[in-house]
Amino acid sequence: MKTKIIFESGMLVSAKKELLMAHIGLYEKVPVVFHYVDGHTNDFRMSRTATGGFMVMHKGSRRYGYDISRMLETISMVEIKKAAEKDALEVWRKSWEKVVARLEASGLWADLLETYKAGLEIGKEKIDAAYAIASSFEADEREQKIAEIDKRMVRVREEGTFYVNSDIVYTMHRPAQIKKMNFGKYINDEKLAEIAQALREKRDIRVEGRTSYDVSFHYRPDVETAWYSEEYKDCGNGHYYLALDATHALFYDDD
Repeated sequence: MKTKIIFESGMLVSAKKELLMAHIGLYEKVPVVFHYVDGHTNDFRMSRTATGGFMVMHKGSRRYGYDISRMLETISMVEIKKAAEKDALEVWRKSWEKVVARLEASGLWADLLETYKAGLEIGKEKIDAAYAIASSFEADEREQKIAEIDKRMVRVREEGTFYVNSDIVYTMHRPAQIKKMNFGKYINDEKLAEIAQALREKRDIRVEGRTSYDVSFHYRPDVETAWYSEEYKDCGNGHYYLALDATHALFYDDD
């Protein structure tokens, strides 16, 4: 399925980004063709960032790229080559079903398990609609409009006010990103076995390793939660995951 976004002559870069936002979801990576005003074209994989910008990915990289703001000044059209909508929905559904299956088997994150089950019941189409509202409207009006779609996509504070259920609207807006935990080439099997044993024994455990990142894992049996992180070496910032079981983790946030 191809979508052509044509930019009018003299259109500001900010206006071009707004048009792109209507077609590319947060963190979504899609193949595109840039058509320039001089007639030549280039093929890229493009991603939308949390700051409202867009970047094209370095060849062979899933995470790194460079901003396209300057490129947009000379681009007359962007051709987006997404998978067919039916295929995209199937990818989304299967990815979150895998998350649910792993959590059901491990017993971790019981509250989130119910949330993700609710998200699957709500469906991607409604979640996408809620995400668009959350990105476009102010508080109060935003929450009200989302609740009209499905009340499970908002939560209630103690004082009675509503707020967006981010675990559905923001997290489940995209397919689940699941990865196998990695503590290092020569110690990974050993570390995963330690984690599996700790989960069976309901024993608090911290595990660390080093790859191209400083890697850590923490399991808390008192609340049945587990975290996995990959931080830039000696930095304290990086990629953060919810551990789904003794081997796999779900991407949750970048810092």
